[in-house]
Amino acid sequence: MKLSRWYFPAFVPIVCLLFVFCGVLPQVFVPQKDVNSLRVASEVAEKNVLIASRKSDFKEAIVTALIDSLNPERVVVQVTGIKDLAKFPAGEFDAVVVLNTCMGWSMDRKVKSYLDRSGEVGHILVVTTSGDGAWMPSEKDREYDAIASASEKTRIEPVTSRILQRVREQLKAE
Repeated sequence: MKLSRWYFPAFVPIVCLLFVFCGVLPQVFVPQKDVNSLRVASEVAEKNVLIASRKSDFKEAIVTALIDSLNPERVVVQVTGIKDLAKFPAGEFDAVVVLNTCMGWSMDRKVKSYLDRSGEVGHILVVTTSGDGAWMPSEKDREYDAIASASEKTRIEPVTSRILQRVREQLKAE
């Protein structure tokens, strides 16, 4: 019976480590691929928008729709992968859209690092996809806007519309 007392104290740290590794390991060992970098500019562009994303059918459809909608509006659209996001300071853009994936119950660590470095710029929108579309970053100390969605084809148009609405609000505010 005395032996069972040792199991509980040893079991708690093991379970905690398991949760930590379940959140970190998928991002380190099974990262998603990034979208291809691209810059689309109209002849008389007045505003700059950065879109950063990983590669998936859902995210690529949203990126394409955003480019198609913003290009006629005198907006330079810079598209980059999450891996290269740090090369584009948020302060150099009028609006920033980051298409993020929830892996292991947290946002992409490169996205989190970018948000931490960006500080209180106030014009970043993080769109997070997850299995059921319900996972959102914590609102505690959050200096950016956020949208959550499942990666379903039926959600492409409504999510794109919400993103465009918020980006246009930011472009008007600048």
